[in-house]
Amino acid sequence: MIKRFVTSAAIFAAILTHAHAAQTPRPGSLDARVTSVVYQQNNVVKVAATYGISTMIIFDEDEKFETISLGDTESWQVAPSEKGNI
Repeated sequence: MIKRFVTSAAIFAAILTHAHAAQTPRPGSLDARVTSVVYQQNNVVKVAATYGISTMIIFDEDEKFETISLGDTESWQVAPSEKGNI
């Protein structure tokens, strides 16, 4: 019975781990602080941000965003640039 429980728990953990996967941008070869990721529809991209440090998200010319949402609007600010980047 314990063996069946451990096997079930391992399968359950593997399924949950895969469901919450996010694509992490890769560091650039010249500057590791500059990262990039290839767009994939329905994929989540993890953006590392730090309070007090500027972060820019650059979209391709034919891409655009529709909605910007923040959880803590008093601590974080998002402003689109003229070119449509964030």
